Amino acid sequence: MAQTQISDIRHFLDDGGGLPADLPGPTARVALHLTSIVEAATVRPAGLPAESAVRCRRRPRHRPCAGYLRVLRTDVPEEIAWTCPHCGDEGLITGWRRTHFDLSMRRRQDPQREPDEIGALAVVPYSAYRALREAEGLDPAARCTLAMAEPAGREVAIEAPSEALDHLLDCAEVAWEREPRASRRRQIEVLAAIVAEALDDDGWEVELPEVPGTLASEVIDAAMARLDPGRRRARHPGVVQLKITLQRVSPPVWRRVLVPADFTLEKLHETIQTTMGWSDSHLHEFEVGGLRIGPADPELTEFDVVDERKTRLGDLVTRPSERFLYTYDFGDDWRHEILVEEVSPAGSDASLPRLIDGRGDCPAEDSGGGW
Repeated sequence: MAQTQISDIRHFLDDGGGLPADLPGPTARVALHLTSIVEAATVRPAGLPAESAVRCRRRPRHRPCAGYLRVLRTDVPEEIAWTCPHCGDEGLITGWRRTHFDLSMRRRQDPQREPDEIGALAVVPYSAYRALREAEGLDPAARCTLAMAEPAGREVAIEAPSEALDHLLDCAEVAWEREPRASRRRQIEVLAAIVAEALDDDGWEVELPEVPGTLASEVIDAAMARLDPGRRRARHPGVVQLKITLQRVSPPVWRRVLVPADFTLEKLHETIQTTMGWSDSHLHEFEVGGLRIGPADPELTEFDVVDERKTRLGDLVTRPSERFLYTYDFGDDWRHEILVEEVSPAGSDASLPRLIDGRGDCPAEDSGGGW
């Protein structure tokens, strides 16, 4: 049975009740997830459980959960409970009142939110819905419309008065103009086209410009080229010695391992989980020179996250002293620094991967993270 996660949303917010721009990547993703739950709960009446369009973040049996969260808000005490009917994960959020994400007052003030005024229905891919929901440029009215969405199989149903959807279309255009990532812009275009069709509207026409790549490292550019499925994948003979250190814990916890240079990052993830003593029950991600690499999932994975099954260690690190980051459990935010200590030619001993040294035990799962 999953443990109840209790989160005070104020720990993630600035003095104005919004999300700081400098939150670290994994922490920012947890904050976006929690604030999405808050919006889904506060846009609905208190005391009534409701299905939301917020996807579960758990990884039961090492696979991303396909469930959507059920939310329930109570005003006395001021709490938001959420649960995933699919995997049983559950949690409780406090400290949400009067934050930027509390839509309860907006809902009471907005005459468009009456149920008998429903005028149009747009069923959109989850990836397009999430791209707009997490975008900049949305005012409270647009956020209310998105927060009221409900799951529709693998897609998301946005049902609202025509005026609300028309306003959402305007906000989508603003969000598209502010979004620097081409993949997200394309997803917003998809949502806008579907909403425009639901409104019997011509929508807005956009010409997607070329977006310059953000990866400055030549090593990463070469790695991305190798990910082209049309190319013959290069083999990387040799053995890499890595030191994996869990950050922000005392006493120190680290492992020294030998792995093939031809190892995929999926295999390296499995090695880290086994040698460190984790249970692989949460999401994870590698960060190498600005490149985000993680598990493939067409429903949940961001389009700017490279598939770890297709990325080899030798594509990314080539010499000693190089470092990269592995984050496990975006809630507890367990960060591991991985140091390349040695790169040597392949020997006759094929018993790899191999743990050769280490110190300390990992903390318990779901214990709150190292601070």
